Amino acid sequence: MNFKEIEKAGFRSWPALEESELDGIVLRFSNGYTKRANSANLLQEQDSDFDSLVSRYEGYFRDKDLPCIFRINSILSSLLIICSLQILPISFPFHFLIH
Repeated sequence: MNFKEIEKAGFRSWPALEESELDGIVLRFSNGYTKRANSANLLQEQDSDFDSLVSRYEGYFRDKDLPCIFRINSILSSLLIICSLQILPISFPFHFLIH
């Protein structure tokens, strides 16, 4: 089993009310009950403009009155996005989790 299959098996075992995938990021929403089911989950390295990436998902969670939470698995070497998240001017409650 590869990393994506393991993550998706975890998603199935802890289902969200809404789930969609865009560009290697799975958005999950469940009325704010847990971070696992209410987060943007990175399933692949991101090499895009981090400002626009964060703004896009920040807006998604803002519309649902939830903090923007990025789950970044330690298997991904997303140091670039972590550094970018730490210096961005973020206006809404925002968190990132590294597993």
